[in-house]
Parts: sequence; structure tokens; C-alpha cells
Amino acid sequence: MAILALVLVPRGGWLIACTLIVVQRTGKAVKKPAKDTILSFATSQIGAGKGFAIQKFLDQLGAFLGPVLLFAVMLLKKNDDPFSTYKICFAILGIPAAMTVALLLIARRRYPNPEEFEAPAKETVPFRMNRSFVLYIVAIGLFAAGFLDFTMITMPRPGRD
Repeated sequence: MAILALVLVPRGGWLIACTLIVVQRTGKAVKKPAKDTILSFATSQIGAGKGFAIQKFLDQLGAFLGPVLLFAVMLLKKNDDPFSTYKICFAILGIPAAMTVALLLIARRRYPNPEEFEAPAKETVPFRMNRSFVLYIVAIGLFAAGFLDFTMITMPRPGRD
């Protein structure tokens, strides 16, 4: 919602715009773990891989269609003032945001306890370090070390000449 508030930023209000973008990024960082938790509950019915794939597809679809829609608006308004064109673009972003909030409220009403989707826990087997696991970790470590290039290895470190 902080991005939608960019519509209200006056001309020359770059400090307000920067603050809103920082608020948006902070909000995204706060909501992502909760979203993933709820998604893990919901995907227990169809499988975690399939559920997360559907979520990722929808996320990428929005990441593609959003800019395409805004490009079309900017193309239609190419002779207008750029500031007013951006305001219109940010206002148009309110449409998918309102749809998302509406779907969220519907889902909240229909499924108030998403943790009920989770299947009962199976009996877990305690982890043991066996030979194949150790070999795998060593191989991955050596593989990763192969990505170090000469520049990285010879990079001067503070305090050393």
C-alpha cells in the first residue's frame, strides 16, 4: 500500500517518495515469512512443490503484466506531463492491490485457521552423519571453492600490505 501512496506525493516530494519506498521494502520483508508459512499450510493438500510453483508463477505473471500495463498507459499519455503520468500509473496499481485485499479477506473468512490444512506430523527419524553425507558436503565445499577466482583470492585485506 505504500507504493499506492506515491500518488499523493507532491511535485518535488522526493524525500516522501523515498520514505514510502523504504516503508514498502520493510513491509515486504515483514510479510514474506508469514506468507510462506500460510502457503506451506495451504500446499500440504496438493504438495509443497506444486503449491510454491503456482505461487511463483502468479508472482512472475504479475511482475510481467504490471510493467506491460504501465507501459501501455505511458504510451497513451506520452504527450502529457511525466509527473501526472506517473501519478496515473501508481493509481492504476490500486486495481490489482484492491483485488488482492478482497481475495485475502475472502480467504480469511472461508479459512480462518489455515494450520488445519497441515497433515499430522509423521514420526521423524533422528539425523545421523553417515559416510555418503560427509562425502557430499566435502564435494559441495570443493565445488564452491572452485568458483573462487584469482582476483578474489589475492584481494588485499585491511591491515595487510
